[in-house]
Amino acid sequence: TRALQDAGEETGLRAGLERDLAWAVTLSGDVREAADHADAALALVEAHPVDGLLPELLAAKAMSDLLSGEGIDRALMQRSVELERPDTRVPIEWRPTMVDAMLRRWSEDLDGARARFAALHARAVDAGDETSLPFLLAQMSEAETLGGDWSAAMEHAEAAHALALQTEQEPVRAVALHARALVEAHLGRVEAARASA
Repeated sequence: TRALQDAGEETGLRAGLERDLAWAVTLSGDVREAADHADAALALVEAHPVDGLLPELLAAKAMSDLLSGEGIDRALMQRSVELERPDTRVPIEWRPTMVDAMLRRWSEDLDGARARFAALHARAVDAGDETSLPFLLAQMSEAETLGGDWSAAMEHAEAAHALALQTEQEPVRAVALHARALVEAHLGRVEAARASA
């Protein structure tokens, strides 16, 4: 919050900080505070447009609404995806197409989630966006676990883990290990699941 004080009236900087806080607070489990930060960022950008931020902020708002128990605002998510401009500088977990795929997976639209994950995977590979692949593959693994395709789920989890190690992304390595543990648990491999977790 100190950074917000130091940002002064610069809309782009303030909106970016609110977005970052929304994601960070979401990961710490306080979805209500995350929603407040997402709302604040969105209000700033809607009042004073900032190039490139609106699609991410709409996606953050859609996710915070879902996690707050308000359901999925499909129109908001669709607007976010339509406005998205591919940019490998934006972390994949913030990209509207990724958020859309994750929301679909969580709402049991596995076919929709799989299609979006596959498109994201093709785009990342084509762009040489190796740093996005571990997180994406872990999400793909979880979708396949929910769909009961243990082989594909394990393949994605193992690839996610290997790439996280290769690209030195320790936090994403934890996501990949979670995906692997989830598959192992579904297969009844209790000790392996515990070791991965």
